[in-house]
Amino acid sequence: SLDKLLVHQAEQFCLKVLHEYQDNAPPIIRAEALLRLGYAVRARMQTDEALHYLEQAMELYRQLGERRYQAIAINALGFLNLIRGNLAVSENLIKESIHLLQEIKDRALLPYALLRWGDLHLEQGRYAEAERIYYEAFDICKNVHLIGGQKAALKRLGELYYMQRKYRLARRVFKEACELSNLQGTETPPPIERAWYALLNGSLDEAESILIQHCRWMKEHRAFSDICYILELFALILEKRKLFSHSIKILKFSLSIRKKYQINKNIKYIKMKIARLNSLISTRSIENASQSISPDTLGFIDEIEAIAACLI
Repeated sequence: SLDKLLVHQAEQFCLKVLHEYQDNAPPIIRAEALLRLGYAVRARMQTDEALHYLEQAMELYRQLGERRYQAIAINALGFLNLIRGNLAVSENLIKESIHLLQEIKDRALLPYALLRWGDLHLEQGRYAEAERIYYEAFDICKNVHLIGGQKAALKRLGELYYMQRKYRLARRVFKEACELSNLQGTETPPPIERAWYALLNGSLDEAESILIQHCRWMKEHRAFSDICYILELFALILEKRKLFSHSIKILKFSLSIRKKYQINKNIKYIKMKIARLNSLISTRSIENASQSISPDTLGFIDEIEAIAACLI
């Protein structure tokens, strides 16, 4: 039933378990509460608190010999260190989680740890190795029928191909991810791979609509861990519309959020993107194009900016 709670509700529930039942709750229950609390405060962008709770959970699971959940906590710690730019620490943690999962032969969780391993290689600029790892994770997920894991791998591959300007490959893997989403039925909000696929097909209105649904979901659930990702994808859509000033403004929101919450991943790339867009604004044709903005797009910009501003 805890899984059905909103993020802030789950956080309050876990805090109650830890504080009111600290002396009576078995260690395994305390470890579970700490693990879930780490995820909950991470959703609120509080990475220091998340690290604190996850480290406690990891140590409790280690003492209890619960190697599966120990691996989950270690991998989560690896991810948090990755987004904060602590790549050496992240590498050791993710590697340890993969080793644990391989030892206990847990093929349901192993691909998700591998995806983090691929993310680390991507951050290090080792694109070919990241691609190989993502496909390894995808193949494992396919063999054990994990649709969510397959989609996660394909999404990463699509983003990698897009970054490398391999647009045909990106479109192909995002299409495959969308087809897998169809097998899962209707999702709210729509999966993010649909926004990517729409963008690559030139359906910018559809892509915008999906992103604003994600923003509204985050606001309702008070779960903002993906806000920078959404902002940067929305900025890309605005760039495609040649609304460069608006794109820059959205990227600056993302940059401010990343700096405030110590999300150091991608900061250099965003600064380079802003500089490139600023250089494009200088021509008169670009200025004229930037005046033609639909009421719907302007409404989306205002709504997303209001949500982002609350986090700064």
